[in-house]
Amino acid sequence: PYWLRQRAAQGERYDYLKAQLGGLKLATVCEEAQCPNIGECWNGGAAGIGTATIMLLGDTCTRGCRFCAVNTSQAPPPPDPLEPEHTAQAVADWGVGYVVLTSVDRDDLPDGGADHLRAPRVDRLQRRVRDPRAGYVQSLEVLRAAKACGVYTKSSIMLGLGESDEEVVDTMLDLRDAGVDILTLGQYLQPTQHHLPVAEFVTPEKFEHWRKYGEEVIGFRYVASGPLVRSSYRAGEFFTEAMI
Repeated sequence: PYWLRQRAAQGERYDYLKAQLGGLKLATVCEEAQCPNIGECWNGGAAGIGTATIMLLGDTCTRGCRFCAVNTSQAPPPPDPLEPEHTAQAVADWGVGYVVLTSVDRDDLPDGGADHLRAPRVDRLQRRVRDPRAGYVQSLEVLRAAKACGVYTKSSIMLGLGESDEEVVDTMLDLRDAGVDILTLGQYLQPTQHHLPVAEFVTPEKFEHWRKYGEEVIGFRYVASGPLVRSSYRAGEFFTEAMI
């Protein structure tokens, strides 16, 4: 559909960040997951508040979710001992307004990578879509534990995998019950032929419906909802507008 078409990433700020990544040997989910918003986020968007998402523990995940474009392997390279230092340097040097840190799963490490250092879709689709080592209830418990620490929490729902409206509403209610403040909803796009096919292209109008429903009926602090919205999409701009 036309609403999913994006221009190739370009721009002075984008080129600068891409060069810095190579020098610091850091991975970003923006590149590894083939995010269509990389140019807009790295350049700062209309508000000029740039967002970059650094992916910790390397660029290879030990899990194989059927929606995700990130490299997978049961035996990825060991974590780069300089990654924490390089991450701190990137945060200091890049000058972006907002930095998001995420990580791959490292089931090959005894502590999962903790020493080195989201419920993404409806419950019914968990086993078909996600790696079996992850789960819907587990995700909700992680969100509850994070909220108990007194921080803002955020989660995402991926649409276009065959979910019903009732399941989307139920998932929103579960997330809000777990204390989630911020919600994003976006369209699933099939990275390769080896990944799950798209069941439905959800229209921009339907995404707008879910934005209003999430904010006005469910009670999230804010909802970012659109075909190309991803969990870190314009995160700095939205956080500044809605939470500060």
